Parts: sequence; structure tokens; C-alpha cells
Amino acid sequence: MTGEKRKAEEIIEKEDIKNKKKEEISNSESDSENEDEEINEIVDVDFEFFDPQPQDFYGYKILLKQIFGNDHEYINLSDLSDLVLSQPLLGSSVKVQSEDPKKEDPYAMLSVLNMQEHKDKISIQQIKKYLNDRLTKKQVSLKKLNGYLNDESKPVGLLLNERLINMPPQVVPPMFRMLLEEIQWAIDDKEPYEFAYYMVISKLYRMVESKVDKDENAPQTSVKNNKKSRIDPEDLNKVFYFQPEDEIIEKYSVLKVDFRMAKATNTDSKRTFYDYGIDPFRRVLVFPADKLQTITNEISELLKEPENNNYSKK
Repeated sequence: MTGEKRKAEEIIEKEDIKNKKKEEISNSESDSENEDEEINEIVDVDFEFFDPQPQDFYGYKILLKQIFGNDHEYINLSDLSDLVLSQPLLGSSVKVQSEDPKKEDPYAMLSVLNMQEHKDKISIQQIKKYLNDRLTKKQVSLKKLNGYLNDESKPVGLLLNERLINMPPQVVPPMFRMLLEEIQWAIDDKEPYEFAYYMVISKLYRMVESKVDKDENAPQTSVKNNKKSRIDPEDLNKVFYFQPEDEIIEKYSVLKVDFRMAKATNTDSKRTFYDYGIDPFRRVLVFPADKLQTITNEISELLKEPENNNYSKK
């Protein structure tokens, strides 16, 4: 083989490699666009509202698990689910419309538990201990929180508001309105739901720089060129609520205190759609019970529902 022929074949081989790489990049971009199209696809689904039902035990347990994230093992979620289900006339769940709702899992839930009334229940004791453990370095806020939770004359309602991440938030306003009615009916029947305060364990996160992209051996991505990146760099380290209604609850809170979970989350494991990591944490909010109506009204205004919808339970 002559030197010129060998050189020509090397050039052809290099061109083939370049073309293959271009094809791979093109296919990758095409796949990315297809993924974006799939992600942006809208599915029309009808939902129905239900009272807590025994067959929803495992569905409730999954939803309650989300509140505590990686720290869910510190809470007996079976006991907590049983407590919620022991109040069949208080609270709501949301399911996909079906001929047989008993076979459907709840996609969202809203309920309230009397912290003082259930103080001897293992899950309530564990929640109080968990908050005390996580807030040991914030003694001023912890003292205030325990003041609310330990005052037998002013009951605190633990508000449990949770849903799957892809659920439309418009299911929230009717659940809050129904809960208000049900609490009033319970009070009229002399049941222990006349609260002085409500407490919420809210989920928040910050956008943080990815540690993976700083690794010299890791594939580098560009925020500008990556089709999946839609985060404004100015949003780095800003705080966001997972559930927008919690921002309204914060406005009326007399106590607000943040804490990190005991079991840290790998921020890069959250990089499904962005070049940034997500740093999740929790915030305890306590607000006066007489503000629940105002909060419900503002949530209804924020998360406007379709017109002419008269919601009722099945």
C-alpha cells in the first residue's frame, strides 16, 4: 500500500468517524425534542373527590411519605395513615374518575389531625420528636413551636396537604373549602376540631449548581445549549415552594422555621430536566385557625378552577 493511498484511507476513516458523531448528535437532539414533546403532552383527565376510605390506606401512606422525604423512616406512616382514615367524615382524597373508584388510588389528599387529642399516638409523638431533633440549633423557634404543641387549652391541627407531583393544583381549592365545612360540622357536633392554630410541614427547594458538571471527568453540558435547561441563572439559590398554596399560608403564619432533613438528598439525583441540582428542605408553618377561611379564599383566587364546576364528594 502506497503512502498516498494509506493517507487517503485514513482521511476517509476520519470523515466516517466525524459523520457518525454528527449522526449521533443529530439523533440525540431529535430524541431530546421527542422527549420534550412527550413531556409537554397534555392528557385530559377527570377527577372526583372522596371521603377517606379504608381501601386508600396504601395510597395515603405513599402521599404522607412525600411530606417527610428521605426522613419518612422516622415516622410510623402506617399509624399516621390509620389516624387520617379514622376520620371518615373529615378530609378529602382525589381520584381519577372511574366506574369503580375503589380500585383507584388517591392522587391527592387533605386532612387535619388534632395534635393534642392524639398526643399518645405513636406517629404524633414521633413527629414532635422529629421536629425537636431537627430544630435543636434553633432554640428560640423550637421553644415557640413546643409552646403551641404543648398547650392543651389551644389545640393545634396538623394540616396534611399532599398530592402527586403531576397533579393539577386546581384540585386544592375545593378540598380546602370542603375541609372548612367539615370542620364546622364537627364543631357543631361537639367533636374536638375547634383549633387555635394549624401547623403545616411544607416542602421547599433551592436551585443549586451541579457538582457533577464540576467533575473534570464528567461530560460537560452547557446551560445555553442544553434544550432541557430552562432555569434562569438568577434563580440559583432562590427558595421555591413545591406547592404554591404554601406561599399563601406563609403570609399568615406566626411561626416560620426551616430545617434540613437528617438523611441528605443527593442534589444531582434531581437533575431530570435541568443542568442544576435541587436542594430540598422543609419549613414548619404555624398560623391562627381564624385565618383558614382567608387562606382558602386566596388559594381559590390563586389556583382558579374551571368555571361552572360544582364539586361534591362521591
